[in-house]
Amino acid sequence: MKDLQAQCPLVGVENVKRIEIYDDELTFNRPESKIDDVMMSSEPHRNFFLIASDKSVYKYDLVSKELLFQFKTNAEQMQLYDRDDKLVVASKNEIRVWDFWDHKEEAPQLITTLQLQQAPEDFSVERIFINKNSPEASSKDYPLLVLVTFKNKFVLYSGRLEEKFPQKEFEKEDEKITAAAFNKDSSILLIGTSLGRIYAYLVSDGSLESPPY
Repeated sequence: MKDLQAQCPLVGVENVKRIEIYDDELTFNRPESKIDDVMMSSEPHRNFFLIASDKSVYKYDLVSKELLFQFKTNAEQMQLYDRDDKLVVASKNEIRVWDFWDHKEEAPQLITTLQLQQAPEDFSVERIFINKNSPEASSKDYPLLVLVTFKNKFVLYSGRLEEKFPQKEFEKEDEKITAAAFNKDSSILLIGTSLGRIYAYLVSDGSLESPPY
C-alpha cells in the first residue's frame, strides 16, 4: 500500500495505517451469526470502530485492538455523527439514537427510540441517511436529521426523531430510492432514484425546491 501511495497518491489522504486482524475478541453466538454493519470513527484522534452483530454493538480500539465495551441494541445499520459522540442505529422497524460518554468507555446512554407503526410490507427501514456533515448535527441551529427510505417511499425525522414532514412517495413504484444526502447547512435534501433522477426537497416544509433533474 505504501508503494502504491507513493506512485499514485490518493487525493485527500494524508497517511495510511495497516489495520490488523481482530479475531480474538468477537465470538459469534450462533452458527448463522453474521456482521450486519461496520462503522469507523471519522475523527482521527478517536481511533475506534463499531461492529453490529446479533443485536449487539461492539466498540474496538484501533491501536490496542481491545474490545472497549459492547451493548445490546437492534443495529442492522449504524451512522455516527456529532464528531463521533452520538450514534444512530436502525433495524427494520426501529430507530434508536445513542450518546457516548465523553470521558469513559462504557455503554452509551439512550437518547430516544422510534418504533415504526406501519405494517412491514407497507413501510419499514430499508436505508437510513443522516446530516452527519453539518457543522453540528445535534445543535439547535442544525438538529439531527434522519431520512428513512423504503422502496419508493421516504420519511424525514428531526431532533429526537419527530416527524419533520409526512411520508412521501414517488408515483412510479419501480422508482426506488438509491441514494440521499443533505447540503452543508441541512436546508436541502437530495434524493437519487433508480431511474436516474435527483430530487431536491426543502427540509423546512418538504416541498420540491426545483423539478427533478
